[in-house]
Amino acid sequence: MFQLWVFHVFVIFLFIFCC
Repeated sequence: MFQLWVFHVFVIFLFIFCC
């Protein structure tokens, strides 16, 4: 459950860094 949240945060952070 928590892993999914961490993964989501990581993806969002990556997206922000990318764009």
